[in-house]
Amino acid sequence: MLIVIIVFNLLISLVLIFFSNDFLKLNSYLFYLVQFIINIYFLIKNIKYLDNFFIPTFLFLIYLSVTQILGGYLAPRGFGWEKSFYNSLNLIENMGIIIFFNLIVNFSLTLLTFKFLRKGEYETNQKIHTKRVSNLLLLLLLLLFIFISYLQKDWIFPIQLSIFIFLIYEAQKRSNLTKWIVAIFGLLVMLIFNFESKREIIMVLFATIFLHFYINKMKFNFKTILLIPVGILSFIFFVLVASVLRGYGALDNRNLISAIKYLPQYISSDNFMDSLVDNFELNYAYSTPTIAMDYVMEGKIDFQYGMSIFKMILLVFPRSIFDFKPESLMLQFTKIYDNDFYIRGGSLPITLSSELFLNFYLFAIPF
Repeated sequence: MLIVIIVFNLLISLVLIFFSNDFLKLNSYLFYLVQFIINIYFLIKNIKYLDNFFIPTFLFLIYLSVTQILGGYLAPRGFGWEKSFYNSLNLIENMGIIIFFNLIVNFSLTLLTFKFLRKGEYETNQKIHTKRVSNLLLLLLLLLFIFISYLQKDWIFPIQLSIFIFLIYEAQKRSNLTKWIVAIFGLLVMLIFNFESKREIIMVLFATIFLHFYINKMKFNFKTILLIPVGILSFIFFVLVASVLRGYGALDNRNLISAIKYLPQYISSDNFMDSLVDNFELNYAYSTPTIAMDYVMEGKIDFQYGMSIFKMILLVFPRSIFDFKPESLMLQFTKIYDNDFYIRGGSLPITLSSELFLNFYLFAIPF
């Protein structure tokens, strides 16, 4: 089966030479979709436990593939509130090389994930420590979690997340009802107070699901496979509710209950697809890396030759000490793509895979 996967990924990457640049700009999602279906099927056949889905390379593969599929379909068709991305995507001249590189990166992540799946052996009888903290301490920590969430300060989110992880861990030692209450309550608290940061809500959601899978060593079988769509739907639900609370849609009184009730109307609205692109940040996850890769091939951005990666070592040193300290690729790209946004202090994100490309071109593949 592994040989078949290797041959398939090489063929789908090389077949790009038979398609025009205009076709690839509009239909890149087809190649990403076919590759994702085949590779995911291959990986799923090697999964034993549900927490295997949280292997870092597996998560990164899913993130890249999903954004490439959805972004590759929606962004080139003009969906999204920021139309400049649509215009820039239409001007890309090197789509074949960009898709080729992305497909090879996805293939590499598939191989790495397969390797980790084969190496990762778990004891089915693994148990967590049964000693519980007192109910009073648990209650105090829960109140502290609510208070920190209420403060809505980004810099204390690590503390907020740590407390929540401990609460979920302790809940696993108690009844199933307690597990559900703690998980749902914590996520609702995040929605009420931290809806401005979808990333923080998603991290709490992922921590909840991962800890439940890992601590209980839930096997991947026909019964538990139903939990996957539940997790996906929960992810979509929390992102959409947070987006409505942030101001998307035509809702006057924005609170948690009204936002939930408004979801059907929001989804059926004429501009939902534009909002969806923004809600899931598809332009930032798909369009900006794609445009940046084209920019470096067109000479608008210089190849970095490893300097943007080396920059991480120099982060603690001010530029006054190392005047050759390179500017981040995000800022370099933003300055060229939207200088007004750059002047206002804004920056546009670039994925790790595209940053490697901007450093080493196709020679980044071995990395």
